[in-house]
Amino acid sequence: MTRMIDQIRASKLPSNMMQFAAKGALNVSPAENVEILVYLAKHNKIFGELARMTLAGWDEKTSLHVASDPQSPPEVLDYLVSPDNLRPKLLPALLENPSVRESELTKFAISASAESIGMMLRSPRIRSAVKVLDALKPNPYLKKEQLDDIKSLLKAGEVAARGDEPAPDATAESIVPARLVAEMQVEPPEPVAPGAHAQVSAPTSQPASAPVEAAAAPASARPIRAARVIPPQMPAPR
Repeated sequence: MTRMIDQIRASKLPSNMMQFAAKGALNVSPAENVEILVYLAKHNKIFGELARMTLAGWDEKTSLHVASDPQSPPEVLDYLVSPDNLRPKLLPALLENPSVRESELTKFAISASAESIGMMLRSPRIRSAVKVLDALKPNPYLKKEQLDDIKSLLKAGEVAARGDEPAPDATAESIVPARLVAEMQVEPPEPVAPGAHAQVSAPTSQPASAPVEAAAAPASARPIRAARVIPPQMPAPR
C-alpha cells in the first residue's frame, strides 16, 4: 500500500486533502504526520506556512519521540534541529540522537542561544565532538567560563589522540645492539695439548677419488717413446 507521504510527493492528493495534511489531520501515524508536515513546510509554497505553524504547536510528547528516534527521516531531524525551527525542549534529545548529523549540529552551534549553549556543553556527545566545540568558540553568547571549558575539552581530546599512538619500545632498542655485538664476537680456538695431533677431516663436498682423477693425465698428453727396431736374424750356414 502506498504511503500518504508518497502520494503527497507525487501531487496525487486533492486540494482539500492537502489542507488536512497541512493541519496534521490525516489518518496516519503521528510520526508520518510529522514527516508530511516537514515536507510541506520545506517544499510546498501554498501550504508550507500552515504546516510550519502546525509543527510549532505539535504535541510535545510525539515531537520528543520523533526527535529521539534514530529511525526518524534525516529531513525531519534536520528540520527540528535548525535554529529557525528548534523547540528548546527537544534539543537534549536531538543532541544525543546518533542520526542527527554532526554537520547540522556544527551549523546550529554557530548561532546557538545562551540557553542552547548550556544544553550543548552538558551533552556527552557534544563534549567529545571537536568540530562542534570549535564552532561554539566564536559564538557571541558564549561565556568566559564556557570558553575555558571548551578549551580544556579540546586540549584533553588532543592528549587522548596522542595517547593512542604506540610509544617506541626503549627496551627493544637497547637489546638489539647488544645482541648484534655478541654475534660479531669471534670465539678463540681451543688449546691443543702437547703431543696431540689435530685430526683433519677431509671435506665431504669433494669425493676421495677426485685427486686421482685430477692427477691422471690424458693419453694424448703423455710423451711418446721411440720404437726399438730389431733386425731380422739370418739363418746359419749349413
